[in-house]
Amino acid sequence: MKVVNTRGIKEKILSYLEKQQIERYIAETITGPISSEGLQYSDEMKLEELANKFLEHASDWGEAYTYDEAMITTILMTLVKEHPPKNHEEMVPVYESIVRNGRIFHGDDFSKDPYLDRIWIGGESSGNYTYSNQSFERNELFIYDSPVDTGNGIRIPKIGIFDQGYNYPFLSKGDAGICGITPYLVYTTESHIEKASGKVLNLGCGMGYFAYRAHLKEDVECVTVVEKQPEKLELFQRYVLPQFDHPEKIEVIGQDPVVFMENVPDGRYDHCFADICVNNTDLQPYFQVKKSCRKYNKTKMSFWIEDSLVDTLKNMVFLEILAAAKESMGLSGSVYDEITPEGEQVLNILQTTVLAKEEITRPDHFDWYMKTENVIKLILDRM
Repeated sequence: MKVVNTRGIKEKILSYLEKQQIERYIAETITGPISSEGLQYSDEMKLEELANKFLEHASDWGEAYTYDEAMITTILMTLVKEHPPKNHEEMVPVYESIVRNGRIFHGDDFSKDPYLDRIWIGGESSGNYTYSNQSFERNELFIYDSPVDTGNGIRIPKIGIFDQGYNYPFLSKGDAGICGITPYLVYTTESHIEKASGKVLNLGCGMGYFAYRAHLKEDVECVTVVEKQPEKLELFQRYVLPQFDHPEKIEVIGQDPVVFMENVPDGRYDHCFADICVNNTDLQPYFQVKKSCRKYNKTKMSFWIEDSLVDTLKNMVFLEILAAAKESMGLSGSVYDEITPEGEQVLNILQTTVLAKEEITRPDHFDWYMKTENVIKLILDRM
């Protein structure tokens, strides 16, 4: 890729770089520690004391906060205090957005979820895969939904805590966690369940959450589950499927979903929900399935955590633009310091196939490449 060294293009790059630096700070200070360390505020009396003090001060400032928001603020400031930002002022609206999107959950908030109310598992295993139960402790931070845009292009995490311990079903492979029926999975799957109707295809069985919720709908005729891991599929068929209200509505196919989709004609299924990516950097299967279903007009497609997948893609495209811009300005140093193995595969496609001959000669060209739908089309055209 080539990037012409002009003032307008540099301003575009610097503006995006500033936004990206804020998001990196959020990831390193808030999202990362919450996701990897299971942070818990253990001193409840101190937490309540600080929350009440915050409410008093907020009232003096003429600001209105709920008690729950004050609790989230107190916990958030505890995290930030350990790693204060270089520019506190620019982070104030970001913190405000995180607080307003934060939630305190109660123990019975998910008691009416059909899957959690009906399906009971724990201790079952097949090969290296095991069903068990995990828990969030009281006041333990977690991410409960997909990131949300603050309105200025910066995406912030939705954080929450439970006001008491909360148990949930969990699937692991050896010592590694695969997935759990957490608030995050419930919230990020809800819109896909609402879209399901007619003959439904479910790529990747997980713990059967989508398949169960979808098969309960009166307008869903049947659900076909495609899963390539035989042990995971055995667990689902032996322990989860018999608990379905209408197991006769479920068809199970043991095959790689990516390969399976290559031969599925348009209209065989009315809706397809794809849960095939290990994480938000695992873009290769996303593109492969996306390419297979480009021909579809009748079958409606939806992908789990697609927003997070395309955010990752956008950041990779920006890295390529940044690397090309540095080269045009005669600057040294790598921009690829934190790429995962899954990300490297997609980065290689961008470098060798998709962006190799592309050029940015005007500021509006930069805007075009920052629209992920444009880059996705390029990738699908050239894969």
